[in-house]
Amino acid sequence: MLQSPNPFARAAATRTLGHWGTKVSDGIQLLNQQAENRHPLVRAEAVVAAASFPKEEALKTLILATKKGYK
Repeated sequence: MLQSPNPFARAAATRTLGHWGTKVSDGIQLLNQQAENRHPLVRAEAVVAAASFPKEEALKTLILATKKGYK
């Protein structure tokens, strides 16, 4: 679902990833991919989901999401 063509499905999957947090072995890498997504809702969900990860790892997610800009 993280790669769905539907941005709302990607956003929902990103939110779910945040609920699972560190229980997903490569969760932070998946979250970072979503932080660079072309759709702003997906990036916003990545920022919220970052709160479920350790601060050092979450910081990269926040930086990636802000680099994409608002279009």
